Amino acid sequence: MGEILEFISGELGITAARPSSWREQFLQFGQAALKKQPQDGRDLEIARLQQKLGGVTRENELLQKKIERLESG
Repeated sequence: MGEILEFISGELGITAARPSSWREQFLQFGQAALKKQPQDGRDLEIARLQQKLGGVTRENELLQKKIERLESG
């Protein structure tokens, strides 16, 4: 593998340590990302509904405050 790294680094004009570093970073972070399940339609719908619920909750809180102000005079 050392010869391949030297060839690639020579073609790219970089040190051989750089592609080796890229490989190590992939092994550290890339494999976990590849194992992560993509979101399906159900997950996206849940996220959409959670966002909508948050908006409705904020709106409800504002209306409650307005009612309290109106009732207090």
